[in-house]
Amino acid sequence: MSETNGVLKPICLNESEQQIREDYEWALRDPGVQREFAGKVVIVHQHRILGAGNDYRAAMADAERKPDCPAISELAKVFVEGYPLVDSPE
Repeated sequence: MSETNGVLKPICLNESEQQIREDYEWALRDPGVQREFAGKVVIVHQHRILGAGNDYRAAMADAERKPDCPAISELAKVFVEGYPLVDSPE
């Protein structure tokens, strides 16, 4: 929300910003990402992990090795806290 003359107005995201937001939220909530990348930083584009590392620099370096890595301004950078996932008994 932005404020103009004391009135809150919704912020409109452009297409690229919306994609980054969706990628960020996906990486935070996806059980597979949480399981595989717990404790790491991941670089995400269109719900795809392009790079991972122990810090942002290492994760970006990993992503930039990919020939189809888009510009940094189009990427979500997410620290994955992770959580222990317990397989449910069947």
